[in-house]
Amino acid sequence: TDRQTDRQTDRQTDRQDNCLSLFRLLAAFQVLLGHVIKHLDIPVSETFEKAVGYFQGVPIFFALSGYLIWLSIKRSRSIKDYIRRRFLRIYPELWVAVAVEIIVMLLLYHDWKIKDLAAFIFGQATILQFWTPNSLRGYGCGTPNGSLWTIGIIIQFYIIIWFLYKFLHNKKLSIWIICWVGSVAISIGINRMLISFAPEVVLKLFGQTFLRYLWLFAIGCFFAEFQGKLLIHAKKFWWIFLLISIVLYAGGLDIDAGYSVITSFFLFAGILGAAYCYPKLNLKNDISYGIYLYHMIVVNAMITWGMTGKVFYIFIVVLVSSLLAWTSAKIVKKDFLIRRKI
Repeated sequence: TDRQTDRQTDRQTDRQDNCLSLFRLLAAFQVLLGHVIKHLDIPVSETFEKAVGYFQGVPIFFALSGYLIWLSIKRSRSIKDYIRRRFLRIYPELWVAVAVEIIVMLLLYHDWKIKDLAAFIFGQATILQFWTPNSLRGYGCGTPNGSLWTIGIIIQFYIIIWFLYKFLHNKKLSIWIICWVGSVAISIGINRMLISFAPEVVLKLFGQTFLRYLWLFAIGCFFAEFQGKLLIHAKKFWWIFLLISIVLYAGGLDIDAGYSVITSFFLFAGILGAAYCYPKLNLKNDISYGIYLYHMIVVNAMITWGMTGKVFYIFIVVLVSSLLAWTSAKIVKKDFLIRRKI
């Protein structure tokens, strides 16, 4: 029954009977590598750069968020409990990272304006991380921490998913397929319409809404809703799903809706299956969020110091970012996890 499936799902999640934390970390390092190669002008082969681009971190994060949040809603006692959990998951570590970001920038860059700086700090600490005032464009690569653009989208998803859960939970597979195809069509359709008729700024703002990427979150929600049936196949054929995603990526055979639609689906299916096949690879200390928060702070500081163009700099970014992420997980995240009594 559905209730038995829900209880089984909760037990699996509570036991950490998977290594999803490992794949979150790999996704975070993919984002890091992509940014380091681009912004520090690291000379790498085209083959290496293409290989790094296959395991796309942002689609993995979004799909994993959909999967885990769908399961989390099942365990939430109330909407108040749900909001509290989501708030404490995102903001304590974010605020500390923003403080570090501002301190480093003020030490290395001096052409800022006080009003712009105040507005920028507010945006970084809330849901407007994608916005950077002109007076700060001269620092680093032009955005003090541009990788944070996804946080606003994730917050929007956290809000909308509560209501989508009430609508889609226990619905038939056909309803889910219609909704998912519709979300892909909305993403592509609105984007093309804006390209044709709207100013560029409107197009960019649409790229900061959940509508552009709802289909990605929905992939994870879909696997969470039908976990009892789908996980068996995902565990059995995970390597086939990953192979299909590699072929699609290499051949460029896909539909673009911000990211590659079919490739992302099979990539997540393969990751999910592999994660439940090899639970012993689970990481006790998940520093993926910290890697995501801190790596561009390190990259921008290195740009300011003229540290570009050498492969060795990749290891510096990885080392410093990992140290900051580990400290954040040990001090900030651990403290608030205790407060949440999780």
